[in-house]
Amino acid sequence: VLGLIGLVGGTLAVLGAAGALFGFRSFGIAFLLNWMVMTSVALAESWLGFSLSLPHSYYRWFPFERRGRVYRRLGVLVFKRILFWTRLSGLNPSIRYSGGRTSLGALESRMRQAEAAHVLVLVVVLAATGIAVVRGWWALTVWLSVFNGLMNGYPIMLQRYNRGRLSAVIETPVGRCALAKGEEI
Repeated sequence: VLGLIGLVGGTLAVLGAAGALFGFRSFGIAFLLNWMVMTSVALAESWLGFSLSLPHSYYRWFPFERRGRVYRRLGVLVFKRILFWTRLSGLNPSIRYSGGRTSLGALESRMRQAEAAHVLVLVVVLAATGIAVVRGWWALTVWLSVFNGLMNGYPIMLQRYNRGRLSAVIETPVGRCALAKGEEI
């Protein structure tokens, strides 16, 4: 509990100092809020041992999700390429296939945890965006929304897209063989 209090307090202190320095309605504070909340969640998971999970019903597929067409049209594959090109995918190295049939379930579990973390951050930043709307801070509202979409919305869609592809691989013997040979899913 003390670790969590220290983590939240440290995050608020950094945000307060940045807000005093750059202004609480700036582009920078919108980015920093997203980044600091995500960093806090990641540290809580790794240092404090929190394991985020959403209700099982959240992970059920909507009919349009299984084939991934909607996600592809929304630019999720472009987002994925940008992550790899900029090496930002290295921020969470645990979401890698390590080989072998038994690691497929572990990979899906790690993907669910990453998705849950982004959902939590998305909700926290949506709350901050709501406060900005109520206060009439329109520029901050726009920047919070943009960064929330890029830093949380797209990663959530990417995890759902990847989990859909992974479940198709898990469910077919041919897919399991291809994955065992190290082919990209």
